[in-house]
Amino acid sequence: MLAHENPFRASNIDSLPNSFGQKPLKFYVSRLEPLNRRAAIIGEHGVGKSTLLVALYEHYQQSGCPVLLLRGCGLDGKYSLRSYKKHLKLVLTAVLYRKSIIFFDGIDSLPAHLKWIIGILSFLFVGLIVTSHSTEYLPTLVELRALPEILASRISELAVVPLESTLPLARELLKQHQNNYRQVFLGLFTIAATCRNHSELQHRLIERTPRFPY
Repeated sequence: MLAHENPFRASNIDSLPNSFGQKPLKFYVSRLEPLNRRAAIIGEHGVGKSTLLVALYEHYQQSGCPVLLLRGCGLDGKYSLRSYKKHLKLVLTAVLYRKSIIFFDGIDSLPAHLKWIIGILSFLFVGLIVTSHSTEYLPTLVELRALPEILASRISELAVVPLESTLPLARELLKQHQNNYRQVFLGLFTIAATCRNHSELQHRLIERTPRFPY
């Protein structure tokens, strides 16, 4: 199966609606206001933290609020001079744009003392919303978890496989990939790439479905 025919290609995954833990976006917006727009989106890798953060960023941007999106993901977190300069630049950028709502994706990539500085200075910002693996100095907006029901629905939609077949498969895949949606879809893309056509993919997916009860 060619890449542009693969139902699990990146463009298809990115276009899927994210349930954000089965709550609509306006639910999180309404929760942010009493928190003075200071909160953390908590969860493990690949459960949709960045997707929710970007959705909130776009919401406030379209509302006319001054916003700034910073991405700490991909930094190595080592205390080398090069990586430290990258970390420091993110912190300085946040301070320079303190009259904006700061959306920080992957704040865990910062060294501990720079995270502490962001926390101390957060009262200067109009708002500070971050993604993290654990809550520290900010209240938790939501703790996202990988849900097999959501994954099963996505697999069923993309591969046109009955939902009753994809639910046990989703449970197996989440267990195999440690609840990381991103890694699950990468694995499904690889499976689809080895299939000659869509019918073979459907057969392969149903064949992988466990035959034991959960």
